Amino acid sequence: MPEPHVAIFSDTSPVLIDGELGVGHAREELSGNFSTIEGLPEEMVLEIFYFYKLACGSFSLEWQKEWQKLVHVCWQWRTIIFASQHRLALRLICTPKASIKQTLDLWPAFPIVARYSGGNLSPDDRDKITAVLQQHDRICEINLDLYHPLSEKESQIMQETFPLLECLVLCSWQGTDPVLSSTFLSGSVPRLRVLHLYGIAFPALPRLLSSASDLVDLLLHRVPSTGYISPEALVSGLNTPPPLSEQITISTLIQLTFDGPCNYLNDLLSRISAPSLKHAKIDLFDQPHFDISQLSQFLGRVESQRLPNVAQAILYLPGAFRYCTQSVAPAGSPPNTSECFNLNFAFPSRFELFQLNQICQQISSFLSGVRALDIHTFVRPLGSDEDFAQWLNLFHVFSRVEQLHITGRSSLNVAYALQLISAEIAADVLPTLRELTLDPFTSESREAVTSFVDAHKVAGLPAISFRQPMVIE
Repeated sequence: MPEPHVAIFSDTSPVLIDGELGVGHAREELSGNFSTIEGLPEEMVLEIFYFYKLACGSFSLEWQKEWQKLVHVCWQWRTIIFASQHRLALRLICTPKASIKQTLDLWPAFPIVARYSGGNLSPDDRDKITAVLQQHDRICEINLDLYHPLSEKESQIMQETFPLLECLVLCSWQGTDPVLSSTFLSGSVPRLRVLHLYGIAFPALPRLLSSASDLVDLLLHRVPSTGYISPEALVSGLNTPPPLSEQITISTLIQLTFDGPCNYLNDLLSRISAPSLKHAKIDLFDQPHFDISQLSQFLGRVESQRLPNVAQAILYLPGAFRYCTQSVAPAGSPPNTSECFNLNFAFPSRFELFQLNQICQQISSFLSGVRALDIHTFVRPLGSDEDFAQWLNLFHVFSRVEQLHITGRSSLNVAYALQLISAEIAADVLPTLRELTLDPFTSESREAVTSFVDAHKVAGLPAISFRQPMVIE
C-alpha cells in the first residue's frame, strides 16, 4: 500500500508531500491517498509549523532559513507565521554574508541575531556590525569575534541598553585582551540567559550579572589578569537580590565548566550549591599539590546525583591526568539522562602515582559507588616497591569495584602490586572484584595474577574471572 500523501487541490498551491512543505501543481500528484490541507483550521496548521520548528531546532540557523521559505508559499501561511512570532521563535539572522539593508528592510521588526564570528572581519564587515548594533532595541543575540578592539562608534553603541538580549558571546583569540567598561550594555541585561566570554577582561561583570536574573549558562574562558574577579565577587553577582553571607543556591545550573587553579575552584564551590547539576567538566593546572577538598562537598549537595558507577582514569605524559566518571541511567529512563563528571589535571612536572592517590582520597565518598574502573596509562612504570604500594592505596578507594581493566604501560606494575595481596588482606583491597583485565599481558604477569586470584579464593571472596589477552613473551 503506498504511503499517504497530503495535498491542496489547486493549480499552484502549498503542498505537503512526503513530509516536505513547498509549492507545486497538486493535480499532478494525484496518486495514493490524499487529504486536503486547505480545510485544516489555522490552529492545526500552526501546530504543524511548531513541530517543524522543533525538528529543525528552535533557535537554529536551519529553522530561521526555513520559516522564510514557508512565508513565500501562500498568503495564508504567511499570515499564520507572522502572527505567531513568539511561538515560532522568528529571528532575523545577520552575518557577514547577509545584506543588512535587505534583511532589515524586507522583513517585519523581528528580533535580530548578530553573528560575526569564525574569521578575521573585513572593514565592510565592521560597517555591517555597526549597522546591526544600532538596532540595539531589537537584538536578542550577539556572537562576535573581537580580532581588533571595538571602534569608537561600536564602543559607543555598546553602552546602550539591549532590552531583548538573551545570548552574548564575545571572543578574543589574538591576545588583544579587550577590556569592557563598567557601562557596557548600560550595566543591565534583565533577559540575559547565556553569557560566554573568551579572553575578555570585564572587571564590572558582577554588576552586570546582578541584573541577569534569568541567567542559566555562564562561561568565562582564558580571563586575562586585568579582568580577574574574585570568587566572592562572582558569587555576589550571581546572587540576586542582595548578597548573602551564607552559601547560595543556583537552582537553574545544570552544567559546570571550570578551567583554572585549585584555590579559585575551592573558594567558588564553597559558596554555591547546584542541586540540579547534571554535567561537570573541571580543568586544573599549575599546582604542585591539588587541593580539591570543596569539590566532594559540592557534589554531595547535588540533589539529583546518583553516585557514579563507571570511572575511567587516563594518565598522560608529560604530567597530565584525566579522570572521567559517569552515572549510567537505569533501563527505561529517558534518553540523555546519564550524568557525567570530568576532571582534567595538568601537572607542572612528571606525573607521580601518589598525586593520583591524593586526588582520589579527597573525593573518595563520591567514588564509593564505582563498579567498573578502567585505567589507561601512557606513563612509563617505575617498578619500585613504593609504586606497588601506591597502586594498592588507590584500590582501597574503589572498594566496590567489580570490573577492573588496566591497559597501557603500567599493566605489569599493577600485576606485581596485586601479587602483594595475601588472603589476610584480600577483604580490604578489591573485595568485590569479579572481572580483571590486564593488557598487555606478559608471562611475568601470569604468575602475579594467579597468586592474587588464589588469595581471593582462599579468603572466601567471589571468584575472579580473568580476561586474558594474547600473552607477550
